[in-house]
Amino acid sequence: MSCQRVMYSRAAVAISYRLVHGSGHSFVWWTDHLISSNRNLIALGSSSSADNALLSYRIKPDLRVILKCLRLEGLWARSTADTFYVEKSPVKYFMDEMHGGNSLRSTTTLANEKERERVYDTIFRLPWRCELLIDVGYFVCLDSFLSLLTIMPARVLMTFWRLLKTSQSTVDKDEGREASLPTYWENKVANRGVGDVSKKRNWNWQFKRLSAAELSDFCCFVVLACGVALLQQTDISLIYHMIRGQGTIKLYVVYNVLEIFDKLCQSFGGDVLQTLFNTADGLANCSPENMRYWLWRFISDEALAVASSDILYQLLSSITLSTCIVAHNNALLALLVSNNFSEIKSNVFKRFSKDNVHSLVYYDSVERFHISAFLLFVLAQNILEAEGPWFENFIFNALLVFLCEVMIDIIKHSFLAKFNDIKPILFSEFLEDLCKQTLNIQSDGAKKNLTFVPLAPACVVIRVLSPVYAAHLPYSPLPWRLFWIFILSAMTFVMLSCLKVMIGMGLRKHATWYVTRCQKRKLHSD
Repeated sequence: MSCQRVMYSRAAVAISYRLVHGSGHSFVWWTDHLISSNRNLIALGSSSSADNALLSYRIKPDLRVILKCLRLEGLWARSTADTFYVEKSPVKYFMDEMHGGNSLRSTTTLANEKERERVYDTIFRLPWRCELLIDVGYFVCLDSFLSLLTIMPARVLMTFWRLLKTSQSTVDKDEGREASLPTYWENKVANRGVGDVSKKRNWNWQFKRLSAAELSDFCCFVVLACGVALLQQTDISLIYHMIRGQGTIKLYVVYNVLEIFDKLCQSFGGDVLQTLFNTADGLANCSPENMRYWLWRFISDEALAVASSDILYQLLSSITLSTCIVAHNNALLALLVSNNFSEIKSNVFKRFSKDNVHSLVYYDSVERFHISAFLLFVLAQNILEAEGPWFENFIFNALLVFLCEVMIDIIKHSFLAKFNDIKPILFSEFLEDLCKQTLNIQSDGAKKNLTFVPLAPACVVIRVLSPVYAAHLPYSPLPWRLFWIFILSAMTFVMLSCLKVMIGMGLRKHATWYVTRCQKRKLHSD
């Protein structure tokens, strides 16, 4: 029976282990454990054959053994409860809580130095670095927008002038060569008539093949001209009153739908424009045998670029924002402002990689530029149609929309970096890549480049500013009106060119300084 006592002691130890480390095992497992313990005792041997027979009999589960084990389990549980809980008076319990340390020690833990750094990164270090990156991206978009309005038209005019000059010089050389020909040609011309002379001269017109950059400028000019012509046929007042007559909730849904389609068109439009530029490069460098193939490919890509531009979505978004500001609909304006806070919900609580965060920052820069273009549209509409003191209300609403966008971007990226364990130094690396793009320095991958197509905002701005210029032209005969149109266009071109030069030089100077600074830091760290 000594072996049976050993078995009981083993069962008690096993039950105590279960109480300390958890009670996830089943009752059958404990029965099997008792049987295996008996078998081990038989293998070790006992002092008498009677004990061996008794142990052999005990191999099968015995109800009495199980009940004794359960009794031992109850005794152990009561002793363990008495150990972990000592009954105290309410006064003693309260005094122990008063002198027991941190009052929130049961629900919070002490932070280490890493947690402290994360808190200060979220509040102080990351917001200003993120805002600096978005602001630099905003000015890069503005520089591209001004290049489209100033540099691109000037280059197109210079290209046409060079082509005309080259073809005219070719015709002059051919006419001089015709003057020295023998009288055989004079007799032949006299027999055929004057029409053949002009036909022969037309054969002598030779155009120099355009380069890839000149073809790209021509593509942008065609898309811009088609977009402005399309918007000139739209009635902004009719669309404005249709949108204004809708309900608040319906208009809120329409604005969200337009925003989604605008994002899709931006992404697809950038890919289409890159494809068009690639085709322009192939057309400029192709052989004469493949000229027909590349020409048809160029025409099809140009038509696709015109069709896929998000000009109408930009116009409708601008009119919707104008409705919110001009109509003094505070409820709708509050809904549109609160709609920006949905970006926090849709982005913060998701897992983002570094490349995704990089692309998201660039998209915020483009979105902020679009908001500026929308506000310029609203300003032009107020100049044309507003009555009474409207400027103060416009400034207040414009600042409200813009500052809410800035605040939302800061909160979004701060907590996005916190949840994804992204350091603030990563935004400095993003800024370095953007500065290298400004300086036309090749980066590691094309995914890190800021992609912005300013064609749609440019079409909207030109469309809305044209009536403003027309409203301020003096009433005079047509030649004088054309003269004033030329003067105003030239003044606008000069002002935009000066702004382009200042922003472009400022960006390049800042990019050079920042890249040099980052290189020095890397040398010191190495």
